[in-house]
Amino acid sequence: MLKVLLLVIIAIILIFLILYKKPQPQVTPSSLNSEEAVKQLNFNRMAVVGYSVGAQMVSRFFESFHNLKLKDGSPFPIPLAGIMISGGSMSCYTDDVNTCPENTSEISYDMGIIPWSKHPPVLLIQSINDTDAPHGKDGASQRYFEQLNKNNAPVALVTTGGDRHGLCPCGVDPSVNFIKKILLQKENFEQSNNLAWNNYCKPFENSNYENCNEDNVNDCNSAGCCWNDKRSHSEYKCFRPKKLDKNNLSWNGSKNPDFVYLQNLFGYMKGTPSTNKELPLNTNCSYGSLVNFTDNHFYETTGNCGKYSDCTTIISKTFPLSKNELLQASVPDRLISSDTLCTSIVKVGQNNVCPDYVQYWLKVIDNNADWSFYNDTNTYNNSRQTAIALPRCKKMPKDGWPYVLYLDFMLANGKSDGWGDKDTTGGMLSINPSITTKNELGLLELATLFNTLLIEGIAIVFTSELFSDSYFYAGGK
Repeated sequence: MLKVLLLVIIAIILIFLILYKKPQPQVTPSSLNSEEAVKQLNFNRMAVVGYSVGAQMVSRFFESFHNLKLKDGSPFPIPLAGIMISGGSMSCYTDDVNTCPENTSEISYDMGIIPWSKHPPVLLIQSINDTDAPHGKDGASQRYFEQLNKNNAPVALVTTGGDRHGLCPCGVDPSVNFIKKILLQKENFEQSNNLAWNNYCKPFENSNYENCNEDNVNDCNSAGCCWNDKRSHSEYKCFRPKKLDKNNLSWNGSKNPDFVYLQNLFGYMKGTPSTNKELPLNTNCSYGSLVNFTDNHFYETTGNCGKYSDCTTIISKTFPLSKNELLQASVPDRLISSDTLCTSIVKVGQNNVCPDYVQYWLKVIDNNADWSFYNDTNTYNNSRQTAIALPRCKKMPKDGWPYVLYLDFMLANGKSDGWGDKDTTGGMLSINPSITTKNELGLLELATLFNTLLIEGIAIVFTSELFSDSYFYAGGK
C-alpha cells in the first residue's frame, strides 16, 4: 500500500513538472546586452552608407568584401547596395588630392573580373558646388556615375544645389526609398561570395612571387595582385602565392586597422538570432502619414543646399527603381512635426531607449598591438565602440533584422569627431532643434533618414574610426 501511494505521489510530481512550464523572464530593452543585440541582425542582408571618406570606403567594400574572410575562414557579408554621399570611387584622391579618375569604379568590375551585372545598386548624392569634394567633369559622384552607367550597372545620381559637403534635404526621400527597395522587398539582390580573383590569377599560380615588390607595393590591390599602370591597366601582371593565404586576400594583407575592426565586428555579428531575446514591440508607435521631406522642410534654413528646384536626378536603365519611385514621399510626418522624439541622453556604453528604437553599444576588441604609422609618432588602440540601433515598431523577421552599415564620423571611444557634432556621442542623433542649428553637414537629414529606416524595420550599425577622419579605403602599405 505504501509503495502504491509513493508511486502515485511520484506520478503527480512528474505530471506537475511536465505541465508546469516556468515562464521565461520578459526581455526588456535594458535586459538585452550588446553581444545579444548584434546577433539580432541578418548577417547577409546589409546595405552600406558613407559620406566623404566614407563614400570611398563603400566603394572599397564593393571591391574587397568578395575576397575577405572572418577569423573562422567563412566569407564576409557582401553589400547588397550602397549610398555614397559627397564622394566617389576608392581610387579618388590617391594620386591627385583634387580629382577622381575617369573610367574607374572598382578594379574587379573595371577589368571585367566580376561582370557589371553583379555590381550592387548604388545611389550617389552630392551638391553641385561641394566644398570638400569636386563635382562635375572632375567630380567624385559624376565620374563614378558615368563609369557605371555606360556599363549598364545599376546607379542613380541626385545632384543638389549649394555647396554642402554632406546630405541635403532632397537626398533623404531617395535614400529611404532605395534602401527599402533593396532590404525589405522580396526581390533578391543577393551577391555571391565567390573569390573572383582566384580564377583570374590562376595562370600565374606557379609564380614564386607572394607579394608585389617594394617599388610597386602602393599599387597592390585587395587580392594581392599588382599592375604597372593602374590608369590604363596596361601590362597587367598578377602575383599570387602558390598556396592561398586568407590574409593575402584582404586589402593591405591584414595590415589595415579597418579590415581588422570589420573582421572582428562581423565575427560578433555572425550567428542565428535568438527569438527568446527579441525585443517586445512598442505598441504605442504612431506612424502618421508619409510626406516628402523637402516639401515639409524649410529648405532655406539649411543655408548651403541651394533651392529645392536646383535638385536633379538621373538614373541608369538597370537601376531597380524608377525616378518617380525614388522621389516619392517616404518620411512619417511626425518626424517633421515633432521637436524631439527621443529625450533619452545618449551615453557611450549605456542602452539608449527611444520610442522607435533601442541603441546598444558594442566595444569591438582588437587584441593585437597598438597601431602606428610611418609618418606619425602616435600609437592608436584599435578597440572601437560601435552603436547598434534595433527597431521597436516592427516584428523582427525570423532571419533577423536587415541593416544599414553606416560609416559614421565617430572616434574609437564613441564620441563624434570634427565631422560630426562635437557636443554629442556618435550613433543616432535625436531629431530636435539642437541639431537644426548645427546642420551645415546635414545632421538633421541623416537623423531623419536613419529614424525613418528604423520605423520601417531596418536596423542601423554605426561604425567608428581609428582616429579622426581616418577610414583607410585606399591600397598601399
